[in-house]
Amino acid sequence: MPETRRASHQSKVQWLEEYQKAALVNKALGAGQEAERMRRTTHNRNSRFFQLSGEIRNRIYELTFSRRTPVNSSSRLFWHFPGLVEACRQSYIEGLDIWYSCTDFYVRDTPRLPSWLRSLSVEKANLITSIHHTGVKKSGRHATYTGQQFLDRMARLRVEMASEGIIIGEGVIKAPVDIGRMVWTSSPDRHRRMPTWDWNMTDDLTDEDDDQ
Repeated sequence: MPETRRASHQSKVQWLEEYQKAALVNKALGAGQEAERMRRTTHNRNSRFFQLSGEIRNRIYELTFSRRTPVNSSSRLFWHFPGLVEACRQSYIEGLDIWYSCTDFYVRDTPRLPSWLRSLSVEKANLITSIHHTGVKKSGRHATYTGQQFLDRMARLRVEMASEGIIIGEGVIKAPVDIGRMVWTSSPDRHRRMPTWDWNMTDDLTDEDDDQ
């Protein structure tokens, strides 16, 4: 075998041996990290919180997660889950679905809404119970949408999302369309009520926040 070919062969063998060694080291490190994670999970299960009944824990989750979350990007990666969800594997499994169902999500504009919903799994998107459309602007004494225009746009959105398996329930999406009034996705006449919109809820949504 010519010297150049022999040297090339030896180089490849050496590279393969080093690669296999590195793979074994990474596997060992990964096993160690998994063991540590399982140890912490076992330890957390022994905490007083997990000694409470499931009903009490669920109530604590609900009280902890009842807050507003602005959707400033089409990606769910731009927000952080509550610390209680990320505390350990068990709290993540128990609390994540409750967080999606308890949180009021604030979306600034209609085009962002479907792209954001698509960034979630269908399962998680279907857990959401409250989306506030904050992009309806008021000019003088009039909003940019009439109540019927908003209902029509949301009806088309619901059909579009349903074709992809994402079901937006009745009354999930809400937005201010008149001074002091709120419109629901379902017909107000059907419910015979028009809930009052508290404009103070969006006072902290400044132009700077909207541009994010």
